[in-house]
Amino acid sequence: KGISMNPVDMTFRDQLLAMRQVGLLVGVHGAGLTHVIFMHEGAALIELQPPTHMLGHFEKLSRWSGVRYSNGSPALSLRGAGGEEYVVPADAFERVINDLKA
Repeated sequence: KGISMNPVDMTFRDQLLAMRQVGLLVGVHGAGLTHVIFMHEGAALIELQPPTHMLGHFEKLSRWSGVRYSNGSPALSLRGAGGEEYVVPADAFERVINDLKA
């Protein structure tokens, strides 16, 4: 079961409680992924990011927190032109999820 949440609409306490229940977090590279430190050990993070942003910050936070990590590179690297919508191929996304389950 998946949910979509907007932390802006939640108290900080509610954000933390929600993150403790998340088994798989999928998000675009940005400060919001710092919530990975509140996820339970064994959960997983998939970080979507442009190829130019492969910096490893959230990978390190994930490892320190006992959370499995994938950026799906290169299959899930975001591609777009100057602020346009990014496209993530569904089949590539499914493969990354299956790899995290293994």
